[in-house]
Amino acid sequence: MADAVAPSPRVGTAVQGDAAGAGASQDAHGSADSSRANPPTVEVVPLRARRIQRLLEIVPGVITWGLIITSVGLSFRWPEFVAWFVLSFDVYWLYRAVM
Repeated sequence: MADAVAPSPRVGTAVQGDAAGAGASQDAHGSADSSRANPPTVEVVPLRARRIQRLLEIVPGVITWGLIITSVGLSFRWPEFVAWFVLSFDVYWLYRAVM
């Protein structure tokens, strides 16, 4: 029983007299400790700018739904106008896709 082995220190703790472990904050794999990491900076955007941005995000959807609903609604009253609108809209996007 004279050959008893002393318990090994826990992983990640500094051994007394270990110069590297005294001030280092690294885990067993050598990567830096994240407990002292700086949190990411968050950009504070004024309320007015957020409202303008949200309004500009809504505009394309409102225009799209407006064109769809208006086309259906106007097709009962002026079907020829709606047909010309749809055909010219299709030709416009065909032109944009080709160019």
